[in-house]
Amino acid sequence: MYIDPKGQIAGYPAMRVRDVLHTLSRVATWTVDSLKERFGGPEDEAREVLQKLSDLGYVELESSHGGTEFWRTTIKGNALGLASAARPLNRATANRALEQFLTRVQHINADPYYLFRVKKVVVFGSFLSEKEKINDIDIGVYLQPKEPDMDKHFAQCQERSRLAAQQDRSFSNYVETLAWAETEVLKFLKSRARAIGLHHGDPILEKVEVRTLFEL
Repeated sequence: MYIDPKGQIAGYPAMRVRDVLHTLSRVATWTVDSLKERFGGPEDEAREVLQKLSDLGYVELESSHGGTEFWRTTIKGNALGLASAARPLNRATANRALEQFLTRVQHINADPYYLFRVKKVVVFGSFLSEKEKINDIDIGVYLQPKEPDMDKHFAQCQERSRLAAQQDRSFSNYVETLAWAETEVLKFLKSRARAIGLHHGDPILEKVEVRTLFEL
């Protein structure tokens, strides 16, 4: 799905709404407080936004317990959460980008420098359609440590982060520090390709139709 970066949805900046829906789609259900926290503003505004998104079909009420309503994003809302502001691609360009991505997968798996291998690659979204023009290529990747001993793997990840810090790589917290070995794999796979939307550990992969392109 293409989203106009200067457009509006429900009276709010489209990109802001997209980002909120993308975050909310990562959990099964959520409350108005969750929307308020991510959207900002007072509770009455959050409820107004919720009603507008519901009227547009982007969210729906899942259940209500003890006076608390639990909501979820719909298929339409999930699609908006994944929408791209990049201009549409023709099918030939998308296929080339995907071939280059799979070549990078093979490189990651063969190069002992990387501490993770790519175990599985799936594609979903507009790429699965028959359209000649698609918005982007949504790719899901599943990674696996190359070292089977988890204690050794953990030590390797710590060492990789330490070396990165010596080379002026900054980390905002401990989790980000420890995840660096995984992050550098994802960064290489992405390689700044605007045509690719890369998803790893994203619950959206459990909610959409996917096609497996590679699996060990």
